[in-house]
Amino acid sequence: MFLEILDLFFGGKGDVMMSIAPVVLASLISAGSGLASAGIGAVAEGRKRREMQRERQKWQNENTAWYNRVYNEDFTKKADVQHVINQMRQEMKNSNKRDEGKQAIAGATNESVLAQKDSRNKAMGRVFSNLASHNARRKDRIGREYRQRRYGIQGLNYDTMREQAQSSNNLMYGGLNALLLQSLLLLLKQAR
Repeated sequence: MFLEILDLFFGGKGDVMMSIAPVVLASLISAGSGLASAGIGAVAEGRKRREMQRERQKWQNENTAWYNRVYNEDFTKKADVQHVINQMRQEMKNSNKRDEGKQAIAGATNESVLAQKDSRNKAMGRVFSNLASHNARRKDRIGREYRQRRYGIQGLNYDTMREQAQSSNNLMYGGLNALLLQSLLLLLKQAR
C-alpha cells in the first residue's frame, strides 16, 4: 500500500521512489504517531486536570468554611476563656464574703467595702479587656492563615494554567510538524 502511494506521488520513478521511500515512511510514521500521542496525551491530561481542579475547589471550600467557623466564633464560649471567667467570678464571690465577714467583725464602713468591690470589678474589666485583646490577635492569626492557604491554592491554579498553555503549544507544534511534513510531500509530488 505504501509503495502504491509513493508510486502515485513519484509517477513510477523507481530509483527516486526507492531512495526516498524509507525517509518518507519514517517521517510519516513519526509525525502520525507524534500527533496521535499528543492527542491521546491531551485527553488524558485534560481529565487529570479536571480532577485536580475539583480537588483544589474542595480545598478552597474547606478553607473558607474553616475561616468562617473559626473567625466568627464567640470567643467567650471557648472552654479556656470560660475557665478564666468562672475562676475570676468565684474569686470575687469569695473575696466579697470575706470582706462582709470582716465588716461584721471589725466594723468596716460601707464605703471601704464598696471600694474593695469596685477594685475587684475593675480587675474583672481588665480580664475581659485582656481576653478581647487576645481575641483580636487570634482573629489576625486566623486571617493570615486563611490568606496563606488561599494563596497556595491560587498558586496551584496558576501553575495548572501555565501547564495547560504549554500543553496547547506542544499540541499545536505537533500539528504544525505534521502539516509541514504533508507540505513537503506535496512539494515532492509537484517536483515529479
